[in-house]
Amino acid sequence: MMLITMPDAYGFLNLRLIDTRGDSLGFLRLPYLIFNAVEAVCWLAVSLVILWRFLRHRKSRREIYYALAFLAFGLSDVIETSGTTALLLLFKGACLLAIAGFRPGIMALHGSRGF
Repeated sequence: MMLITMPDAYGFLNLRLIDTRGDSLGFLRLPYLIFNAVEAVCWLAVSLVILWRFLRHRKSRREIYYALAFLAFGLSDVIETSGTTALLLLFKGACLLAIAGFRPGIMALHGSRGF
């Protein structure tokens, strides 16, 4: 049986799965950076729309947390432009779980099946 010590686990979480600082992506580096930047802007825009809707209707504070989950997901895409680590992937997964968890309640508040 192999035990993982704390330094090993920390090293694994900070292991760079994708490194955009060097030439490891080759010709895909620029499209990767552009895609992540555009994706970040889109998620941040969604966050602002949700926050704007909350400020107009003030139906539930859950909308603030929903907007913050999208904001965090967008910021994770900004971080991803410098590279992807296991810890970043875990953070992105937590953001997605938060978004998925809040979505049904938010949609029910507004009587909507879409955004």
